[in-house]
Amino acid sequence: MHSTVASELIRHLRGERSQVALSRRLHYRSNVVYLWEAGRKWPTASTFFTLCERVGRPPDQGLAAFLGSRPDWLDGDVADFAPALLRELRGGSSIVELAARSGFSRFSVARWLKGNAEPRLPELLAMVEATSLRGLDFVAAFVDPAELPAVAEAWAQLQAARRLAGDSPWTQVVLLALELDNLGEGRRSPERLAERLGLPTSDVEHALEVLASTGQVRQVDGAWHAEPMPPVQLGRTGRSRKPFWAQVAAERLVDHPDAAASYNLCVVSEADYQRMKELQVDFYRQLRGIVADSSPGERMVLVNLQTLALDVPER
Repeated sequence: MHSTVASELIRHLRGERSQVALSRRLHYRSNVVYLWEAGRKWPTASTFFTLCERVGRPPDQGLAAFLGSRPDWLDGDVADFAPALLRELRGGSSIVELAARSGFSRFSVARWLKGNAEPRLPELLAMVEATSLRGLDFVAAFVDPAELPAVAEAWAQLQAARRLAGDSPWTQVVLLALELDNLGEGRRSPERLAERLGLPTSDVEHALEVLASTGQVRQVDGAWHAEPMPPVQLGRTGRSRKPFWAQVAAERLVDHPDAAASYNLCVVSEADYQRMKELQVDFYRQLRGIVADSSPGERMVLVNLQTLALDVPER
């Protein structure tokens, strides 16, 4: 799959240029672009980023859009982009865990993370998916995935799911509830789901109707089941829902004495304020690794943490 996406990605980036012209623009004497598009050979990660630069898609801008920030390493050499990106996405996952998720050997994963070797483009795509579950967003940083036959349908489904999550956030809770490993057949009715989630039955019924209309759930003999689909990473849609989930957390804290909750009002320097926000980002990266490898699915958890300045800085 990643090989097919890699071929289509290169073809789309080439645009109206001939394969020979692009090969020469990349300083190759042979028609190497033909071999890439045919799946016979592959560019390294740095060569792919150089290709993006040559066709007017600056890789630093694409990666900054994908990450939602611009780390310092994007001002460096493109040869360092791949290892820095994978380390950025790795979070707290071990090399063993990443190897299991990606299907590559621990030796290869370790070398790619250290920058001792470069992944080829299909390997880079696979590693981005394994570390972040956002492989389609990575592709979208350079081309419109809707233009690539191999992922067009998956991209449309992802965008539809994200719109749904933005418009009806409780649908995502109901969908996750259906994936609990300890949810028996007798607990898959709207009434039992509502009881498990602490929601009104009418809200669960509405969520199931909406999810069914988008093909994400189905009903079998009165019991609701989630359809097998890739995990939905909300991307920018998730940002607009942060106030909603902060409010949910505030409301549920009253009735959940076992919740891990704390706060700290403090005065710090501007530099340390930025460090605190970076620490929160690192925490969530480690959290994603725990979630990705957690089994069995027994509890639904809302992790909610804010770090924000309460004052208005002087001008």
